[in-house]
Amino acid sequence: MKEPTPIASFDRAEPAQIVAGRLRETCFLAAVVDTSGEEFWRARGLRPRGHFKVVVPRAQAERAMSWLREFDAAEQLLSSAVRCPDCGSTRVEYPQAAQRQASTLFLDGSIAPEHDYHCERCNRVWAGEPETIQVVASGHLAA
Repeated sequence: MKEPTPIASFDRAEPAQIVAGRLRETCFLAAVVDTSGEEFWRARGLRPRGHFKVVVPRAQAERAMSWLREFDAAEQLLSSAVRCPDCGSTRVEYPQAAQRQASTLFLDGSIAPEHDYHCERCNRVWAGEPETIQVVASGHLAA
């Protein structure tokens, strides 16, 4: 896939696969990518978050998000997606081991306890568990 662009993040593979499947049914080149570096996290007794990414080619991202909004309104496909607490976007990153390993490891080999979520749409950063948001103030799912 040329320039894979994440459009939704999930903690579990199953809902990500369902969303990608619905997008493929409507002719999008959608796939699910696991960005966790899971072995690193398991070795430290932690679990990755938001690491199953639904990706589409960059050229299809805006149109795919539009379709996702429609699917979500009708079928609630994004009910378990990680969302930004400010704008409701599903384009949320949670830095995984490969991205933050060097900056979060302490000299004794332990890992920093807090990791921040980052919204790709509004740039909000927040720590801990993502808040559950059903709809944004406008009544529509934000991209």
